[in-house]
Amino acid sequence: MSELTQEEIRQRRLARLAMMSTGVAPISNPTLSPASTSSQPSNAIFMENVSMLYTPSTPVKNYPMDIDGTTPRKIEAMDMDGATPRKIEAMDIDEPAIGTPSKIQSNADSFYTEDFLNTTVTKILCVSRKLEKNCIVLSAIWPNNPLVTRDSCANSHCIMETVGDMIMEALDLIMHSVEKPTQLFQEGSQINCLQYLIDCYSRMEEHVKKYSKKCSISIVKELLIKIKTELCTALALILEGFMTEPIKKNYYDMLYEHLKKHSLPSEFFYELVHHLETDYARFNKIFSPLLLVIRNESQKGSVSDSSHTAALQVLSDLCDCRTGVNSSTRPFCNLMIRLGNWIVEPLTEATGREFAKFTFLGPFLCTSLFAEDDGQIAEKLKATANESRPIVSSLQQEVELTRNLLHKVFYALLANSGSREATLQWIAVALKRNEKRSMINVESRLVAGDGFFLNLAAVMHQLSLKIKLDKVDIFYPFHPHSRISNSVANETKIKVNSQESQQWVEQLNQPDSGHIWQECKFPTECWFMTLHAQHLAYLPAARRHQRRMRALKDYQKLVDEMQNSETEWSQTPAARRNRELIAMWQEQVKKLLLSKPCAEAALMDEKLISNYMHFNSMAAELEMQTLCPEIMLPTSNSTLPSKATPLFANYPEWYVEDIAEFLLLALQHMPQIVARTVDQMVMTWLLTLVCSAHCFNNPYLVAKLVEVLFMMNPSVQPRTETLHERLLTHKISQSALPPSLMKFYADVESTGAASEFYDKFTIRFHISIILKSLWQSPIHRETVIQELKSGKQFVKFINMLMNDTTFLLDESLESLRRIHEVQEAMENRSTWEQQPEEQKETRLRQLATDERMCKSYLTLARETVDMLHYLTQHVPDPFLRPELIDRLAAMLNFNLQQLCGPKCKHFKVKNADNYGWEPRRVLDQLTDIYLHLDSDVFAQALAADERSFRFELFEEAAVRLERALIKAPLQIAHWRELSAKAQRIVLQNKKRELDFSDAPEEFRDPLMDTLMDDPVLLPSGKVMDRAVILRHLLNSSTDPFNRQPLTEDMLMPVEDLKLRIVAWKRQKE
Repeated sequence: MSELTQEEIRQRRLARLAMMSTGVAPISNPTLSPASTSSQPSNAIFMENVSMLYTPSTPVKNYPMDIDGTTPRKIEAMDMDGATPRKIEAMDIDEPAIGTPSKIQSNADSFYTEDFLNTTVTKILCVSRKLEKNCIVLSAIWPNNPLVTRDSCANSHCIMETVGDMIMEALDLIMHSVEKPTQLFQEGSQINCLQYLIDCYSRMEEHVKKYSKKCSISIVKELLIKIKTELCTALALILEGFMTEPIKKNYYDMLYEHLKKHSLPSEFFYELVHHLETDYARFNKIFSPLLLVIRNESQKGSVSDSSHTAALQVLSDLCDCRTGVNSSTRPFCNLMIRLGNWIVEPLTEATGREFAKFTFLGPFLCTSLFAEDDGQIAEKLKATANESRPIVSSLQQEVELTRNLLHKVFYALLANSGSREATLQWIAVALKRNEKRSMINVESRLVAGDGFFLNLAAVMHQLSLKIKLDKVDIFYPFHPHSRISNSVANETKIKVNSQESQQWVEQLNQPDSGHIWQECKFPTECWFMTLHAQHLAYLPAARRHQRRMRALKDYQKLVDEMQNSETEWSQTPAARRNRELIAMWQEQVKKLLLSKPCAEAALMDEKLISNYMHFNSMAAELEMQTLCPEIMLPTSNSTLPSKATPLFANYPEWYVEDIAEFLLLALQHMPQIVARTVDQMVMTWLLTLVCSAHCFNNPYLVAKLVEVLFMMNPSVQPRTETLHERLLTHKISQSALPPSLMKFYADVESTGAASEFYDKFTIRFHISIILKSLWQSPIHRETVIQELKSGKQFVKFINMLMNDTTFLLDESLESLRRIHEVQEAMENRSTWEQQPEEQKETRLRQLATDERMCKSYLTLARETVDMLHYLTQHVPDPFLRPELIDRLAAMLNFNLQQLCGPKCKHFKVKNADNYGWEPRRVLDQLTDIYLHLDSDVFAQALAADERSFRFELFEEAAVRLERALIKAPLQIAHWRELSAKAQRIVLQNKKRELDFSDAPEEFRDPLMDTLMDDPVLLPSGKVMDRAVILRHLLNSSTDPFNRQPLTEDMLMPVEDLKLRIVAWKRQKE
């Protein structure tokens, strides 16, 4: 474009100033045609055209510009001096075309344009002094001549000062407009005002992006800041209800919708928060209702349609809003803890349920996949049963998203110094009011639901993820200011009773105790509250699910029994009642079947299991620090703890039990997760505690740890090969595990529980499976052999093994006999049908019981016989000890008589494999044990068993072994040789008995009435044969005459009596 001369520039400016000096006449008495007043289509971003005329109450005020002869000359002088033309040329201030703003130099060497300022205000606020499309016609408060020059720059402030008036007048026109614009919601004109302000801010952001260069000019920046401030002021006034009628509920709904859809510019919202944060009363008045709306909305969504996270996402965004120095203050976190329902006082005994229902954060934590929390989940899983796996995976991902958002909320509350204490207190109260969840049988109506605590525990896991254990005070549960001390005080302790624990805590608080309490810091409090939240979360939920599954089986059984017997009661007066019962039970079955996949989806979540495993590893490490920290050192060669430390002894029992129980559940249902997540610390923890049973009061706790080792066995859970290999290669496993298991095998004989007699068989079955797997390892086998040769505990172990074998085989064979009788009776149809129906039902019910018990007993018996078999094969000598050999021989002879005697046909049953009954295998192993122990001592013990030993029985067994090809000919010959040896001793014994029948009374054992070989004196003054009293002590550590405690070291040899007996025998011979 050709350059203008200085004169042309001067003439154009004078012409424009002359035109502007005339002013713009206001529009008076306006009218509109019908077309111009019709409503316009709604516009989601811009305000639709408000077609109306406005007659101002005051004339338009003119802001005069001095355009007399002086001003032109000044302008001319400025433009025409020698220096200026070159500057003008360099800065390119060619006169633009009509409608394009002219550029004027500012004092700060920047340019701004009066037209651009006018355009900025008009476009952002959608206002005008005259009728324009998509604009609101304002009164004459708009400056007549906003041109700002170097000498009249004050007029730019006129525009800024009237921005607020423009916004207020526009809002007033919107509120009082006869033609109401289209609204998102149908009630309340203030909603239109809110939308108008939001749109204004959005247009301002777009304007800045579009004209970024011009908006960087200082005067334009000031104008934009002014508009932003006035918009926030107006929005605050509207939210408070000062400009409109009192705020209606739907206003908060609309504000929530804007936040949910992100249609409210985030900068606008942050500016509003910053504008109000110093005035708590106004901040509370505006945003408290919004928080309550968010809380209510959180209860409407469902995981099944992904609508559940909307409210939580909004809350998370609000919590992330920061103000103050270094953005260290989170005003919404401070507001939340001041709400009246942050923590509510209990009204009924259902304190836990009330807490989850009525506190502010409670509903956000109740989102879950359990049917009781979200009924739509059950229907969705039912409708998609054929393709449930991908659906379940999708639902679990939705729940994980919810937990991540919950973590963000809690993290914000804890990161904000103003809300940290209140949030920790909220968590502590949640734990305290729901501590009954850990009870075996708890009324679910009194406590928060499973979903609530699974979510809370998941949040706590994430909060504790980066906490280092060296920052955790291990004495915190007993700290005077601990938030969990009351709960810990009421729990059963690992090694002490409640009185001893109380005395220990009181001693810690004494000034002279030497213990200094550390300050309760966040890492410590957070970690231990995570431990307690976990205690109330997964395991109670899993136990509840297991109870429901048992109830499902029971209800289904009742339905089947009632329907099967319908022919008997259909014509009786009870028919109607029975049909009602069937309908009621079927309804319960239907509900339980619907809840089953929901609970499994919630509990069998890989991410959830992994998080629990990670935290349990930390818990195991902490417990190891308290019990034996030296074992944790990589180069440590220290032995196992000789006793429990006072701190470990005073920890709640469930600190250990929860880890073991969770491992059991995970190994049963998701072993691949356990194999991937169990680290060396958990293995060390597990083996150390199993080998330190003396550190526990409760033997069932040790039994649960043993059961974990049992579940790690590949023969039980095939997907645990890697875990089992790690177990076998562990240092503690190789040196201490076998003897510790054998000791516990014997110690579990008495547990103190009413069910101890039957419990011990299950525990010993687990131990036998573990020992069998260890026997396959050469290192462990050598450890077992050394223990058998030198360990005193082995004698008790073998004694209990023999006792179990005797009882289990006897009970198994007795059950088989009863099963045989019923099956034989049922084969005779005529006789069976002649029995009364009640008698038949009784016999059938007993048959079902016998079949179940027989299967259990045979399973246990098979493992005990297996253990006897491989132990006697490799280490026979310990079994030949005087206190053991006679009972072992008697046990073997009795069971051989059962299998090969005249009653053996009574053990023949149909479908023997269903019960695990393998008579060939049992006979093969029993006869092998005889051959393993073949010796003169064993032959004497066989012959001494007058009750069961018969030479004919052994010969009958040889025939069966030969006929059934159970044994090789060489083995059968060996068998006959052993029986012949025993028979010769029987004949010798009969002659010897005749010779010694007149033995003096003082030579005879007072219990067995046999001639003593090694007399010993008991503390009670009685004299007994050593072999007899030792055999008694294997089962009971008491004096058989006065029931006082008695041990082997309390027995005193009676040498003079022994010499007299020997001399008497020699004389008789």
